[in-house]
Amino acid sequence: MNLLSDRWIPVSDGASMTQISVEELLCSDRCYSICHPRDDMELAALQLLVCLTQAVLAPENDEELRGRLETPLDPVEYREAAAIKMDWFDLEHEKTPFMQDPRVLEYMTSKGKDLAKEKTGIAKLLPGLPEGKGSGCLFNGAGDIRCMCPSCAAMALFNQATEAPSFGGGFKDPLRKAGPVTALIYDENLRLMVWKNALPCDFVEGRLPSVDEKNDVPNWILQMGEGDVVRTEEIGLLRGLFWQPASLFLEWSDGEGTCDCCGLRMSRSTLSFWKRKFKYDLDGVMWPHPHGARLMDKGKWNGVTFRGVAPLWTRFSEFLRWQDGHQPELVLEHYKNFVSHERLNLSVGGYTNRQASILERHHQVISLGSGWPEHIEDIDGRVELAVGYEKELSGKSFGLGKRVSGDGGGLKERARKMFFQKTESLMHEALQYTEWNREKAFRLELADRLKVLCSKILEEVARPYMDQPHGLLAYVTAKKNLEAAMDRLHKSIE
Repeated sequence: MNLLSDRWIPVSDGASMTQISVEELLCSDRCYSICHPRDDMELAALQLLVCLTQAVLAPENDEELRGRLETPLDPVEYREAAAIKMDWFDLEHEKTPFMQDPRVLEYMTSKGKDLAKEKTGIAKLLPGLPEGKGSGCLFNGAGDIRCMCPSCAAMALFNQATEAPSFGGGFKDPLRKAGPVTALIYDENLRLMVWKNALPCDFVEGRLPSVDEKNDVPNWILQMGEGDVVRTEEIGLLRGLFWQPASLFLEWSDGEGTCDCCGLRMSRSTLSFWKRKFKYDLDGVMWPHPHGARLMDKGKWNGVTFRGVAPLWTRFSEFLRWQDGHQPELVLEHYKNFVSHERLNLSVGGYTNRQASILERHHQVISLGSGWPEHIEDIDGRVELAVGYEKELSGKSFGLGKRVSGDGGGLKERARKMFFQKTESLMHEALQYTEWNREKAFRLELADRLKVLCSKILEEVARPYMDQPHGLLAYVTAKKNLEAAMDRLHKSIE
């Protein structure tokens, strides 16, 4: 299967799930939306489409990009552009299969290994699947995924290389490390969504390492050597977008069947792959991936990653603020000037991990009201206000727990989780509020609603102890302290 010419994009045409080609998507004004049983594969398909379009048809400037948005491509223009890079994206290319390294087989043969015994089940390419008895499971049981169609295999390869933690000790993480937050401009029309995330060549210039064309190619085309030291300032846009940190090779077989991942019929499938530990080192600052923000910490740039139980809105300043030590992703930096007065919808996703294990899967849409580029400080102020109430509630719940049981951690975490659950819709409304000329009044109203929620949560976590005198006294003390702290927060915005 070739990603530039064959049908592999899982979409809904409004009635059922099917697969279309990149040409059918970009050369038609029909409205498609990505559709896959796994939400992480939907985001992987979108990101892969954006990267393919960037590689083959990058617009020269904003004027050309506006033309792409307004009018579907001419099929002849698409085919001529795609023909140049067709060999890069062939899943079973004889010498350079997409995101694979045939040297794995040579390595194992040279070490005298039995290839039949060295195979890894294809489920390993899907983050979060159970890998053995008693291991964690998000949505699938052990043995649910035994075979995969070429479309799912391509998306899984890209997702594993770009978003997921490595296979374990000795294997390399993605270029942005494990569990990065990926955010892409969202649109209900898939063709428009792909173009809205494409970066014009004149915008990229100066923002990413300048690398000559012959070296700005994926690393399964221009391969690294064992033990190489790669300077990140020498990684160009295309090489970085398709960076494959692992050395692996898929095994294919013929035969009619049903893909365990997407449920569509297939005539060719992969059941397993070979992988090897492949050593190399990256030297230099973290590569500025266009689909993820960076934060400066102790003099070093790090990618914004998922962590803990806090919802994404609490991380607003980390991936949307332009200030010292914060570098929002390039796609967003371009888009805020390209379409500055429209509402912003972001498709955000990734994984929370502990080393090689996946703890949570994230995929949601965050929206900001029109005028957001000029009012980032206002939106951030609303977020900081809510985070302030959460911290006071958590602190007073901890004190309550210490008084009633000697252990405050349990009540603190319970109160914190309840706060995030009960404020999710409220804070998404706050991010979208656009009456900028009454910002102070809006924050006071938000503070009043947060105060009511926090008071109810504290009462709820204290209820099991309130039938005892010392429990009731502890609650009254915590309530008094919380109300005083919330009054201070309220006065800070009056």
